Parts: sequence; C-alpha cells; structure tokens
Amino acid sequence: MDISSNAQDVRRRQWEAGLPVSAEMTPTLPDVAAVLQRVRTQRPLVHCITNVVTTGRVADALAALGALPVMASAPEEAAEMVEHAQALVLNLGTPAADRWAAARAAGVRARQRGIPIVVDPVGCGATRWRTNEARALVEAILPDVIRGNVPEVAALAGLPPPNGVALRGVTAEHIRPRDGRASSAGGTTADVPDAAARLAWEAAGVLESTVVVTGRTSIVCDGRQVAHHRATVPLLARIVGGGDVLSALIAACRAVDGGNLPASWTGLVLFSEAARVAATRAGGPGTFWCGLMDALSGLTAEALRESHGRVPPPPRTRQE
Repeated sequence: MDISSNAQDVRRRQWEAGLPVSAEMTPTLPDVAAVLQRVRTQRPLVHCITNVVTTGRVADALAALGALPVMASAPEEAAEMVEHAQALVLNLGTPAADRWAAARAAGVRARQRGIPIVVDPVGCGATRWRTNEARALVEAILPDVIRGNVPEVAALAGLPPPNGVALRGVTAEHIRPRDGRASSAGGTTADVPDAAARLAWEAAGVLESTVVVTGRTSIVCDGRQVAHHRATVPLLARIVGGGDVLSALIAACRAVDGGNLPASWTGLVLFSEAARVAATRAGGPGTFWCGLMDALSGLTAEALRESHGRVPPPPRTRQE
C-alpha cells in the first residue's frame, strides 16, 4: 500500500461512483449484548502501546469492561508480548523513536499472527514528522481498524478534511468562518455527517482498513458499508482520553468478534452508553471520569435494551 498514490485515485473512484454498499452485516442490539458477554466470558488480553498521558485510564477502562489490559511499550518486549495477546492497540500519541520502533515490531508480529490491530493516529497532521511516521507504520502493518477524529483521519489518508475543521495540537476544532474562532469539533465535525461519511468512505479505500471517524455523529466504514452512531455527551469534550479509551474498547470487541465494522460499531455503542450514564450522575469532569469506569463495569444487556431508543439505525447505503 502506498498512501500518497492511493489517495487521489480512491477519492475519484469510490464516492463519486456511488458504489453499492452491502447492509447484510447490520449490527443489532442483541449483537452488541452478545459481544459484551463474550468480552466478559473470554476476557481477551489487549496489548496496548498507548500514549503516556492516558495509559492508566485506558487500562482501567479495559478492565472495567471485562477485558485484560497489558501496556508493554518497550521495543525489547513489544513483539514478544503480542504472542500472548488477542488484540493490539497502537495509539500514536506522545511519539518518540523508541515508541515507533515498539509499535512497528508489535504490529508486524500481530499481522503475522493474524490478531486484530487497531491504530489510533493521535495528532496525525499536527507535524510533518508525526504524519510521515504514522503513514509509514500503517503501510507496514495494514491495521484492521483505524479510529481518529476528522483531521487525523484525513491527514493519515492524505485527503483534505471537510471545510472548517482543523487540528489544534491533538484536538479537532471547528473554525467559524465569520470570526475565525475555534470550538471543539467534538460537537461540530460530524454535525455534517455526509462530509464525515464521505471522508470515512474515501479513507477506508486509501488505507485499506475499516475507518472510524468520531464526533457527535461517528462514522464507521469498511469500504462496502457505512454505519453511523450519534451520541451527545458534552462532558467528553472536558476530559482527556475518551478517544483513547474508545479505540481500546473497539479492540476488545474485535478480539471476540470476527467483523471489523460490527466490532467497531459495538465499541461505539458501549462507550457512548457508558458515557451517557456517567454524565447523568457526574458533577463535573472528575466525577464523570470515575463514573465512566463504573458505567463500563455496570453495562448489561438489560440496560442496553432499556436505552434502545438511543441506539441509532443500521448502516445505510450510498444510494440512500
């Protein structure tokens, strides 16, 4: 795969051609509950090479859901640890030369073993070095799932982001054209879901992976079908690490489920439902984070059924 040469060709072919999209693998609420039960029964070991800012938070979230986290980031042991894992998460925040080496070694071994790889390209597009290294890693290991915000995914795939969306540090923000001020894109990037869906569609073709583009309306695309999930939890914009946790939860779901798109959609539903519950009980960002761990641990099939009205409709075809 050559990302730079793929981008323009895929962008021209896929979306404009309006290729048919299969909806046969539509995830359903019983599917979500079944995956949750399998995570708790099988307790998959999820190997995370994640950024130093949120390592503890990601580990806690995986454990709260019912998976087993291991956070081995030394190049000397990263590939060996993959031998024991059922999924690998490569979070590219706080990059350094030794972390790139560890990520590549682990990713190559995971690909050889055939276990799922989830890449979270944190801050891709913020600097040339980070962007180039992220692209080289993705080209080398061909991840199963890539999850990021709009500008991160666009930069990784070499595609332009939707108008008015930009990356500041590692945060996606919407630039209002009249005054030039920025606001968190957690509440704006996917308020134009067609633009986010188009980006996800094109990026899935360029990157040859299932792509999850997150925002208020999150989009999942595997190049054949598109699923969307809408969740509004304002407190998520006041904490650090929500996306990192989501990427890890997707990996845990993928470890026990054979489909990239259903597992990604399931991870989105579980994360957003836990965030919704935590927000109803929180007094602010601090209690919200603690509440999110409690809510992940307390997720049940019954609770998911009770919130059925908040689970979005199934994937839609391009023609719709």
